[in-house]
Formats: sequence, C-alpha cells, structure tokens
Amino acid sequence: MDGYKLGERLAYNHMTFVTLYQATSLARNNRPVVLKEHEFHILDDAGTQEQINACLNAALFQAKVQHPNACDVLEVKMKIDKTNCFIYHVLEALDTSVGKEIEAGKRYSEQEMREFLQQTASVLACAHSKGIAHRDVKPDNVFRTAHTFKLGDFGCFFEKRQTSYTKSCAGDDRYMSPQLREACMRGSLYNAFKADVFALGASLLHMATLTSPYALVTAERMQEAVGRTVEALPCSAGFKRLIGSMLAYEERDRPSMQQVCVSLVQPEEAELPQTPTTMAGVWENTAFLYDIQSQNVSTGTLSVNLDGGSFIEAGRNQLLCVGGTYPSSSAVHSLDLSSFQLSPLPFLSTPRVFAGLAKVNAHFYVLGGFNEINEERLGSCEKMQLSDTRWTQISSMKHPRGYFTPCHFRSLLYLASAGVQAVETFNADTEVFAVLPVSLPPQLRARPSVAFIAHGELCLVTGNKQMARWKIETEREFRLYDTKQGSCSTQQPLLVGSLVLIASCREVQKFSLETYSFLV
Repeated sequence: MDGYKLGERLAYNHMTFVTLYQATSLARNNRPVVLKEHEFHILDDAGTQEQINACLNAALFQAKVQHPNACDVLEVKMKIDKTNCFIYHVLEALDTSVGKEIEAGKRYSEQEMREFLQQTASVLACAHSKGIAHRDVKPDNVFRTAHTFKLGDFGCFFEKRQTSYTKSCAGDDRYMSPQLREACMRGSLYNAFKADVFALGASLLHMATLTSPYALVTAERMQEAVGRTVEALPCSAGFKRLIGSMLAYEERDRPSMQQVCVSLVQPEEAELPQTPTTMAGVWENTAFLYDIQSQNVSTGTLSVNLDGGSFIEAGRNQLLCVGGTYPSSSAVHSLDLSSFQLSPLPFLSTPRVFAGLAKVNAHFYVLGGFNEINEERLGSCEKMQLSDTRWTQISSMKHPRGYFTPCHFRSLLYLASAGVQAVETFNADTEVFAVLPVSLPPQLRARPSVAFIAHGELCLVTGNKQMARWKIETEREFRLYDTKQGSCSTQQPLLVGSLVLIASCREVQKFSLETYSFLV
C-alpha cells in the first residue's frame, strides 16, 4: 500500500480474508505499524457492500471510544482492484499480544492479571457507556508493551441501536458466552455487552491456566465445571470471586463492565464465606444437627410438637420455625441449635401448616400452606423481619399451594409444588407473583415435595419417587425422572458439592446431582 513498507505477515484468517502485516510508515519517519488488510470479493454475494460499510464503520466506532487502552487507528484506506475491494486499517504497533504470550507458555502472576483486567475492562466500560460492544474479546486481541495493555481488532464492534440485544453473531467460540453460542446456532437474542464480560472472564481463565477454556464453556454443566476451575486458581479469594461472577451462566448474573472496574479498586474481603459444616432439621418434637464432615447426628427433644411447621436458617446456629400443631398453627419460634431451646416470636396473622418459608432481603416470607381445620390450600402470604413485632399480609399467590420449598434464584423466588401444575415466581422488591409459561408434569401429584436450584435448573423431588427438572428460562417443559426413593421433607435443602442434603424424617437424605437419584 502506498506510503507503507510491508514487512513480515503476522497472521491470516482464511475465513474472513483478513491479513495482518508488520509495516513501517514512510510518512512517519519509518514508524513501526501494523497493517490490517480486509479483502472483499465484490461480486460474490449481495451482502458484501454491507460488510464493507461495517469495516469502514469499525474505525469510526474506535474513534468514538477515545481511550488510552484502545489501540490507535492511525489511518484507514480503501483500494478497488477489478472485482475486489481492499480496506486497510493502520494500527499502532505494540511489542506482543497476550495470545502470543500464552502460546509461549508465559506464567502470569495475579498482579499481571489484575493489570490486564483493569486496563481492558476500563476501555470496554468506556465503549459500553457509548453503546458500543466489542464482541470478539480474547487474548489475541489484547496487545501489550511492558505493563500497558491495549485492546485492538475493532472489526467486530457492534453499535447499539434501540436495544442492547442483537441477533447477529461474531467472536471466537473459545470465549463465547452460552447465549452468544445459542445465537450463532439459532439466531436468538443475546446481550452483546454481557457477552463481552463473559469473554473477558474466559480470557482471564486462559491466562491463569494456559489451557483453552473451550472445554469448560461448552461443558454440559458449564457452571459447575467453571466453578471448580476458578476455585483451583492460585489467586486471592476476591479475585476468584470476580472471575467466577464474570463467567456466570446467566447474563443478568454477570456484573457490568463498569462494575468489574469498581470491584478491582474495592478492598477485598478478608476471606470467603465459610462452607456450611452442619445441617439442622426438625421432625415433630425432635431437632437434629447433622455434621457434614463426620456424618454424626446430635438430637434434642423440643418443648413443643412442631409437626406441620416450616423451618429455615435465620442466623448463625439459629432456625426460624413457623407453624405447627401446638400450641396452634399460628405459632412462630426461634430454635437455638446449640441448646435445642425454643423461644416464642410474634404469631402469624393467618394460622397455617406446611407453608413455604423463604428469606429474602432480611425479610422472612410465609407463603401459602394449608388451613389446619379443613386442609384447604391457602394462597395468602405474609412477611416479617426478626426485629419487627408482627407479621404483615402481602399479596396472595396466583395458585394456592402447600407442602413446598420456595427456591431463591437471582432476584426471584420460584414456587413449585406437587399437585399444582402451575409454577410461579415472586419478586420480593415489588411483592408481585407471576405465573411462568411452563407446567409441572401431571404425574407429580404426591406430596410433600422439596425443590432446589442446581446448575440453573429448577428441580422438584416428591414423596412418590418422582423428580422433575427444568432449565430456567431456556426450556419449554420439565423433564421427568424416577428417583427410586421419595422424600418427605419440605425444608430448605443444602447443596454441598455434587450432593443435595435433605432433612427428612429424623435423617439426612443425600441426593446426587450426577445421577439425579438418592444415595442409599
């Protein structure tokens, strides 16, 4: 190209007809540059003109970013040669790319990875604030000189029009978010900005492990596989938490790029929250405490019979016990697990047994249940803070239900119970219930039932050896399984690794997430 002396060819992509060259600028005193040549075959198809426009606009998008950690585009030129069109982006030259360093086996310290993340996230946050998503974030597109990282290859930049969601697809499949991968296969919608966050997290994982993240991001149980890998990284607890959040399966669980930047300058917590070591349960007038490591069980006799009650962790070494047959189904107690002593709390507004109990935003919610007299299902609900003096009524469920376990997932409670085919959600911020466009299989009639969330799936296990699984928001119906054993619990279960621990009838049942059946 006129004005430039070409040197070594650095790379060539035969799928996109893009070639990278080392070059020097004759007009800039032989300044080293990188020449990116885009070749378009004008007569090949009708979409070529659109591709040419997009290539030219990419330079304009980069100009809009105007950030010190964005590779400078020094010049853009076009050349028409018979039936072909060539567009050249002249880029500043940097020493190397992170991709090349990974290929060479470079080991990155946590400090280097923090510098990489801080500088790359900073330019992306600037781009996102202007409605521009990159859509091809990866180590090969991050260049460096000493401690300076610069993001390049703006050819895939996407400018937001009326929404942050798009159907068009771009990027390297090693770093694609699940939603972007789905969009490439089926043309579905995805959030291009949250796809950038995921790709940056996957790039960090590649830097930390020197292993392509492809096997992890395409695993059937991606969240579990990524979680194990992130937990094993030789990094501080806070940095691992940040990487894990960027690689969350669901888009809305990932931080924004601006939040990533803020997280990097906030002081880290001293340590990760402790993994639970015990699990408590109540059966009639007996409370038990299960030691997860030793599998020993200690029990205590309670002063009242709490059959028909609902139980949930209220604090360290404390259970909240709601309802029961004695002294009435309005009773509420706090159970001290160190002494198995009950302390009375304000009564429920509406007497009920076998209700759903959940804790959200420091409030305790009692949902539905049964009228103790006529066993009629209740739709009424109420809430209380432990510091309050009374329970207050809130809006009612769309479908009365009892014998169930509300599941807290992201910002919603999911309500599913055997004998009621409708599944609904509860938003604690607005206190609004909504029915989902999915129904439980009619075979799930036997109560009680216990529900939990695992790997982004809502799972329901009933007393008649049946189980249903539903991938939240991505599947149209539940899948049905035979668990070879039933559960007689409605208490909140506890997930420990690949096991779900269920407090049931004076014992702890172990449900395997690998076989989706109970362990004997």
